[in-house]
Amino acid sequence: MALDLVIGDGGRTTDTSYTLLMGAAPRGNRVQIDLRDPWSLDGLGARVRVHAGGRVQALGQTGGSHWAAQDHVRLHVGLGAHDTAIVEVSWPDGALTHDSVEAGRIVTLRHPDMAPD
Repeated sequence: MALDLVIGDGGRTTDTSYTLLMGAAPRGNRVQIDLRDPWSLDGLGARVRVHAGGRVQALGQTGGSHWAAQDHVRLHVGLGAHDTAIVEVSWPDGALTHDSVEAGRIVTLRHPDMAPD
């Protein structure tokens, strides 16, 4: 499955431009991450580090919004040719979790104070 990607210049020019890459994003494995916390904030403020193949990608759950757009709360992380990754979540209250995840999946990672569904 290939993701579609829309890139915009954020209205920084007089002619706002957008580029649509339909299924043209680089191919490879990825994981999608949903964060759940006791405060029902989808992990807002959490820092996430994804370790795969000797590389580390760092991102944050910002819940940010922009003019005429809103960031999706599900985090998408490319893994290249790697089939697994370790995801480290530093939660806003200081708790730290580590989970092994498989590529090609949507995973839900929970704060340690949350009971499983």
